[in-house]
Amino acid sequence: MLSLSKPVLARCDKRSNRAKKHPSSGDPEDWLADTYLKPYGLLGLTFDFFVNWDEGSVPNELWIKRIVNDDYTPWPMEHAGAVPNAIYQCDGEEKVRQLCRFADKHDFTCHYLLFKESSYFGVRPEPIVEVGYDGNGDVVYIRNVKLPNLINRIQQLRGGPFYTRKKLIYGRTSLDCYLYNNTAAMLPGDADLVLVDSSFTPRVIIEFKKDTIGAPLSGETLSKYYRSDPKKYDSFAYFRDHLTNDPNTLPTIVLYYSVKPNAHQVKLERIEGAAEKLRATNSELLPLPNANDEASCKKLIETLLEMI
Repeated sequence: MLSLSKPVLARCDKRSNRAKKHPSSGDPEDWLADTYLKPYGLLGLTFDFFVNWDEGSVPNELWIKRIVNDDYTPWPMEHAGAVPNAIYQCDGEEKVRQLCRFADKHDFTCHYLLFKESSYFGVRPEPIVEVGYDGNGDVVYIRNVKLPNLINRIQQLRGGPFYTRKKLIYGRTSLDCYLYNNTAAMLPGDADLVLVDSSFTPRVIIEFKKDTIGAPLSGETLSKYYRSDPKKYDSFAYFRDHLTNDPNTLPTIVLYYSVKPNAHQVKLERIEGAAEKLRATNSELLPLPNANDEASCKKLIETLLEMI
């Protein structure tokens, strides 16, 4: 039976070695789950988006990657009809439709990419299946995509080849790892979480920044990372400008958190300004939320809303 799972951050060279998590509090996705957001008239969306760096624009495709279970054969599938149900079972039909309605409202198209994890993408590429949706979340097409064609498409969307000397140590999927470390066609950057209201108007873009060393979160700030990784943060400015004519109404907030067992705080930092000129404005330290403690998650959400 075909089943899908969401990508998990893990070492590129050993996918079973997953990134560290806090032993008890959960992750930001848990603290900002739709269950906790709903009383505030909000929901959270997560997806990948592109920036065309040659033009300084955001192309009109949103991508969502999902992993196919290893034991499903043959892959790609014989019966395409199994695919929409598998996506619904993984993400929930309501969430898929919400994402596609958001995309449609803001002039994006919605694409799911399905593939198996593999350590041999460069030698024996796993088949990639693309599922295209309309603005209501109904399937428009299901098709197989060859890896060379995917690479060409990524480069077109990015405005050309994209080179980096850095090696990706941890990636969301083996495909991310392969493309980043072996080609000039990195997959798009992800929006960790975009909070939208019931009309799919975005309220805030949230970037999760994880500390694994144990540095005091009070010292975590944009200036510490912006110079070494400017495109990561500038991409949010371009994405923001695509979504709104008034950048002051849609901030990016970086949520700094630690996976160390003795961590007891998180930090929120509001980022403003044009691409290449971003700056941190105000910030807040607050107690570490716990996914099982509604009051602590409520405190995080209310602090976020106060900073918008």
